[in-house]
Amino acid sequence: MKKLFLALTIVLIPSTSSWALDRCDELAGNEADPQKVGKGISFDQIDARRAIRACERSVRRFPDEPRFQYQLGRAYAKNKEYRKALQYLENAFENKHSYAINNIFIIIKESDLEDKIINKFFSKLEKLADQGDINLQKRLGNAYYSGEGVPQNYTKALEWFRKAAEQGDSTAQYNIGVMYDWGYGVPQNYTKALEWYRKAAEQGISTAQYNIGVKYNNGEGVPQNYTKALEWFRKAAEQGLSAAQVRIGYLYEMGKGVPQNYTKALEWYRKAAEQGNAGAQNDIGVMYDKADGVTENDPEAEIWYRKAAEQGHLTAQRNLGFLFSNENQGVIKNLVEAYAWLSIAATQGDEDSKKRLPYIKESMKNHEINSGQKLASEYWEKYVVPFQ
Repeated sequence: MKKLFLALTIVLIPSTSSWALDRCDELAGNEADPQKVGKGISFDQIDARRAIRACERSVRRFPDEPRFQYQLGRAYAKNKEYRKALQYLENAFENKHSYAINNIFIIIKESDLEDKIINKFFSKLEKLADQGDINLQKRLGNAYYSGEGVPQNYTKALEWFRKAAEQGDSTAQYNIGVMYDWGYGVPQNYTKALEWYRKAAEQGISTAQYNIGVKYNNGEGVPQNYTKALEWFRKAAEQGLSAAQVRIGYLYEMGKGVPQNYTKALEWYRKAAEQGNAGAQNDIGVMYDKADGVTENDPEAEIWYRKAAEQGHLTAQRNLGFLFSNENQGVIKNLVEAYAWLSIAATQGDEDSKKRLPYIKESMKNHEINSGQKLASEYWEKYVVPFQ
């Protein structure tokens, strides 16, 4: 018997499975979408015309697959066809493609759609949210809180946050705490704020833990208790919250709730400073500048003041100006630098800088003043404007 050798022609047949990688996925899939197939791409990378053609084909072949509706909506949004985009994104969301809601709110915020269209769409979203979708309830709360696509309305924001919070959502619980804390849409009530912060804190929300610490530190809604404050700050700090780390550093530096311990204060300030916390960087600068519990080290003070000042920290800008205006060990007196830093601090309203500047100016020659003014303009653009 002869063996038969068959020449095979391989034909690529489009997949019959909606979960196979599709051309629509390649051209319009969102890299951040948990329901994506394939790698996905950023919004900026979408070629709108090609993506629309591919995703329209996919929607026709798989009309019940919300992923393709979502991606077609995304492609239309890139092409600035916002009405069509909303239509497909809404369909995707109603069919359980949860990530579509993010794009919906981006379009509402950034598009120039008429108010009546947006209002009609919000009415639909509210009906969907009333069915118990926690994420949508929170997004509606955020929209009303910030005035994103709708007039700002704290009462409505609280209503939607409460629906999510009563289902146990920790961020919604935290948001309600903030609203009671600051009196947004409700009378200010520290006791109620604490009640909601505790619900969120027990679920590990570090900012809620921090805010409870602040309440104990300040005696707001509870008797002032630095030991309790430290306890809550530590919970947040151990999760890496730099603001809490700064607070712990301050309590050790001042000896509040704990024995005064400059070594531990510096240790906690460093934890926050290494995360880029400008307040902590300034605090470390002060410790080295004033020899608070450490050996005086002006070059080290300059390093930390500068880190903070370049992040727009007003007090650090003033401190750096003062440092350059004096004779120091290891830091060369530089009146041009001093003038520049004190000028931008004074322009921002710092009274000490306003008082110091005339004395600096008296010791400067005209060309130095001109250089100081020029440098101050540069520093203003670099170290003030971006942080306003």
